[in-house]
Amino acid sequence: MIKRLTIRKLTLFILLCYQPFVVCADDFITYDDGFVTYSDDGSLNHNRQTIPEKEIAPEPVAEVEEKSPVCELPSALYRKKIAAVYFPVQNPQHLDVVDYYDFDKGIGKELLRRLALSGDYLVKEAEHINLYPEVNIAPYIAEKETLSNRSLLSSIERKFNVQYVISGVIRDLSYSNINNNIKLPFGLSLDRDKFVSLHKQPKKPKKRNLVIDFYVHDALTEELISQRRYSESIDDSIVKPDHSIAFGTKEFFDSDYGKIFDKVIQLETDSIKKNLACQPYAMKILDQDKKDRRDKRNIYLNAGHNTRIKTGDILTMQRADREGGSFNSNSHRKQFGLAESSIKIIKVYPSYSVATSASEQVIHLERNTEYLLFW
Repeated sequence: MIKRLTIRKLTLFILLCYQPFVVCADDFITYDDGFVTYSDDGSLNHNRQTIPEKEIAPEPVAEVEEKSPVCELPSALYRKKIAAVYFPVQNPQHLDVVDYYDFDKGIGKELLRRLALSGDYLVKEAEHINLYPEVNIAPYIAEKETLSNRSLLSSIERKFNVQYVISGVIRDLSYSNINNNIKLPFGLSLDRDKFVSLHKQPKKPKKRNLVIDFYVHDALTEELISQRRYSESIDDSIVKPDHSIAFGTKEFFDSDYGKIFDKVIQLETDSIKKNLACQPYAMKILDQDKKDRRDKRNIYLNAGHNTRIKTGDILTMQRADREGGSFNSNSHRKQFGLAESSIKIIKVYPSYSVATSASEQVIHLERNTEYLLFW
């Protein structure tokens, strides 16, 4: 009787378990992706040597549309000219921890490097120029160039042939006080500095901070286009007093402190690209010809093939006069002040291009000093 019941139970157990891909006695398992895995001895295999449960018809792949430019403006595709200057440290005593250095010159260089990698910018390094000798008044720029008496922004624009300037102030690089006593068993302690000097082990502060302001100016109008502050901190950041690690190196960005800088600089890089995407493109008038028989006049612009300007481009032109201005209303551009006109690019050379225009505005343009804004 006992044997008969046992056989019945075993038979019922097998019948209940004989369903496709139902886990029974841990012999096999079905995963969400439609694959069943098991090992040779019948036990569950977590390494997932995959055996298809059933063939599933692949879903049709949707056609990927090409991304359109951020702006519909032709000049939005041109490579913008931008420079970065020196980043002063508001509290130099924060540099007493000498494991990392070159923040003041390295931050601008790293921003330019990332912008250049995007392919949309022509960059110039100006790390020897400090716009903020008095850091507390930044982003107001009080300094002027001694010889020309021009503003520093205007001097940078003329010297480096750029439209935008990145600047900033490093507000905080502080770290918390280090507990110099290492606790030992039986209530004993050891001075950490002596331990470090004997064993050359790094000291660990409780927290290391980073506060930095970034500014972007239009060098032509001296308008502040963007201003952002980033504030970060990291616990247990390792200080390496016996090391000298330059900002921007692989060793720096591999450190915990370097990873915070990497995050902040990438956020600012993305912000700059977004803020400048639809700004009008400025070009300087290098020269102009007399009108031809068709009452058209050739003008020479300081934008060559490296800016992506192309033969056949038709651009809306406005003189860069601070008294003029424009705004968008219901997809139509309303104009205050100076009237707009159009030009057509007819030739492109490595360092300049030639455009033609029938506009009366062109007659009054001044060589090497007059700027045009293009959309």
